[in-house]
Order: sequence, then C-alpha cells, then structure tokens
Amino acid sequence: MTDNSPTITSSPLDRYHATAVETGEHFLKCMLYIDMNMVRAGVVDHPSEWKDCGYKEVLTPKDRYVLIDHEALLSALKLPNQDALRDRIFQAEIPLIPEAP
Repeated sequence: MTDNSPTITSSPLDRYHATAVETGEHFLKCMLYIDMNMVRAGVVDHPSEWKDCGYKEVLTPKDRYVLIDHEALLSALKLPNQDALRDRIFQAEIPLIPEAP
C-alpha cells in the first residue's frame, strides 16, 4: 500500500504571519520595524534616505498628497501632538532608529 498524501515542504512564505496590533505602543514598534527594513537590508543607512518609507511623513507631515492620517495616528498612540510623536520615536526605549547621517 502506498501513501498518496501530498508532500509538505517549507516555503519562504512560512515565516510571515498575521499579528493583531492591540496597543498604540505595539503599533509604533511595528511602524519602526517596517521603516528599518531597508536599513537592515543594507540599501540605506537610515530610513530617512529611503524615499518610499513612511518615516519622513511621520516626522514631517505633508500639506498635500498626504498618506498618513496624523490625527488618527496621534490618537492611536495616545500622544497630544506631533512633537510628542517625534520625541517618542527618538526615545531610548525604541532603539530601532539610528541617528540620521
């Protein structure tokens, strides 16, 4: 008798999985983790150097062609204003972002 069950192999996609973001702090860490992808890949030295990264718009909101709802972001993070967001990103508790070159 032969076993005709399919062979299960590992895929590069196996390392990706959905994670519920339940707090503003977790959301901020996820944002910073994503902003650091091109740094970790060696493409840039700092996320501010990657033109398609949200890092610049988070720290310096645009007046036109806005992609990020800053009021919603500040509300989710329970921060009063843009300066508080900037301070929070640069706090030592989140050592993901290096000093800008």
